[in-house]
Amino acid sequence: METPKEKAIELYNKFRNANSTMAANGYAKKQAIICVDEIIKAFDLYGNDLMGEINYWQEVLNELNKL
Repeated sequence: METPKEKAIELYNKFRNANSTMAANGYAKKQAIICVDEIIKAFDLYGNDLMGEINYWQEVLNELNKL
């Protein structure tokens, strides 16, 4: 499994490559954050059984915010 930092960069780059304008940097970060927020919300529905997964995605979110 990728580290949270690697996953954050991967998601950022996927959104960045979808738009070739210079404004895409901010757009890519915002879209990646929205994506990870939705993943965390989905895991929250299942409770503590998936706490390790939630922690991973929260770390990915932290790394995205650092970009």
